[in-house]
Amino acid sequence: MFKSIIRMASLAIFSCFITFEGIAETEQKRINPIAEVMRVSAHSLGMNEAELNRAFLVISKFQAGMLTLPELDALSDSEILSKIDFYAEPYSEITNESMMVIWKRYEIETAMLAKEADVELSKFAPFYRAFIRTFESGKRLLEQQISQRNSDSASSYSTFSNGSSGDEIECAASCQALRNEDIESYKALLDIAADTANWESVNGEKPFGSTVRVVDSVSGKSMEVKKLF
Repeated sequence: MFKSIIRMASLAIFSCFITFEGIAETEQKRINPIAEVMRVSAHSLGMNEAELNRAFLVISKFQAGMLTLPELDALSDSEILSKIDFYAEPYSEITNESMMVIWKRYEIETAMLAKEADVELSKFAPFYRAFIRTFESGKRLLEQQISQRNSDSASSYSTFSNGSSGDEIECAASCQALRNEDIESYKALLDIAADTANWESVNGEKPFGSTVRVVDSVSGKSMEVKKLF
């Protein structure tokens, strides 16, 4: 149940497959509010940038189904129950056995993901627990930012066009990621999401599973991204 709730969060994170052919700077970097609230959340828990990056990537890959926990999936409910200390909180307060199983699976899931991310459980667990709320708060701020930007006729933010081979998105927020050849960080993924969200706000949402190409019209460097849950 908890896994389903977490995976259904519509993060609009994109998996990236890139071909680099040189890059040129296009415009001044803008602040991505999703990345900022993620950073504040992580740092308030004592995570450094490297820990935040690893935690974000593990969680987003898990939500997208790109990372699985077969050891946990293989555990039966009776095996889960055998791992519970019924005198410890919160189990001492839970009277429904199925809820005990659900919560214990979530605890094990959290511990496994923390180990995968190589982040202390005491830091990872609250970050993971608040991940969806934190992301959605940043997403609302991003939507307000995009709305304001698109209402400004003098805005120099990226423009988008439909290429003959599919939708092409001019990089703006993600130009830094292209310059640094960096698409394996939380900032890069969220900047890519910002570019695609801006395009979708004008052109309509792309269905999940669809692919677009983010391009730098100055250098010609591009990356192909696929929209995932």
